[in-house]
Amino acid sequence: MTITRIFASASGLRLNEKTLVIALNPETIQKMGPLPAPLRLQAITKLSRYLGLQVGSVQDPDYTWQVARTQLVARLALATRKTLTVDQRSLIAVAIVIPKLLYIGRHQWPSKGTIQAFQKMIKNYIWHGRFTECDVGGRAWLNQHVATLPRQQGGLAVPDLKMELLALAAVTVNNWAVDSDPDTQILGDVLAGCQTVGVAP
Repeated sequence: MTITRIFASASGLRLNEKTLVIALNPETIQKMGPLPAPLRLQAITKLSRYLGLQVGSVQDPDYTWQVARTQLVARLALATRKTLTVDQRSLIAVAIVIPKLLYIGRHQWPSKGTIQAFQKMIKNYIWHGRFTECDVGGRAWLNQHVATLPRQQGGLAVPDLKMELLALAAVTVNNWAVDSDPDTQILGDVLAGCQTVGVAP
């Protein structure tokens, strides 16, 4: 912390009042000394928003995805009122919903149930104008295979969240394989932890 103070006085930068310290190992909190003002230690059970993600000492992936769902429902409420056609809503799903879910998926991989729930919400939004997991009356006027085709081939380019996530994972793994050195690989193994399973949803 002394180096931080010296750097701050030299550069003119100051910590703002919202600055929190998140204990990556909650068991060491009792051994920590007092933090300089205005730093505060975040409670172990609390999560805070950081770059659009919920972060804390203990991970809660379900909460992160629930927040994403709530945010998308709010964002798409206005879009639902302004769009009248399935074609317009499919464009919005590709431009707004998928990038948001891929950003979260990059940092907090979803469970199979979460992927299925969001895929149903995307389908309901595109076909019925309601971003909900509940069953909605009516049915799609194109079968799923045709609807996922690109527009140039007569489809609507309806996104498949599972395929998008798997493509994201494949690109990421390829980048790691091409660019990583042995130290980075060891660091990746340490960060992944012993509970990592190699099975995609």
